[in-house]
Amino acid sequence: MMAIVATVTGCKQVGENAYRDIHTSRVFEDTRSISDIISWAKATTGNDNISICEILLSEYTGSSI
Repeated sequence: MMAIVATVTGCKQVGENAYRDIHTSRVFEDTRSISDIISWAKATTGNDNISICEILLSEYTGSSI
């Protein structure tokens, strides 16, 4: 079974004039659809206009011991 990691990036204000990127990831089984991944990304970022182009997809190779 293969799994896919989807990562979205958002910007968070951490000071008066300071911002930093926040990365959030989730592991999806290969049976999940692109629509499922996009729905997760929309809910996670609060951005209803997010597209697959704004989601970083990676192969999940397992967890470390």
